[in-house]
Amino acid sequence: MELRRILKSDGMLLLACEYNKLSYFLPDVQSEEAFRRFLLSVGFELVTSQRKGSWILYKIVKH
Repeated sequence: MELRRILKSDGMLLLACEYNKLSYFLPDVQSEEAFRRFLLSVGFELVTSQRKGSWILYKIVKH
């Protein structure tokens, strides 16, 4: 919620992490669709995702 508060209305959030850590800490949002629904529920929208090897990058904006 703090990220949503401080992000400008036209701001963008880039989240990059090791995919296995994301799936470990957030097991309920392992699929991209589940992650997309989670983000919408907290006021964000997933624009793109890009996976390379064991890393994943999400481009996220305020909804």
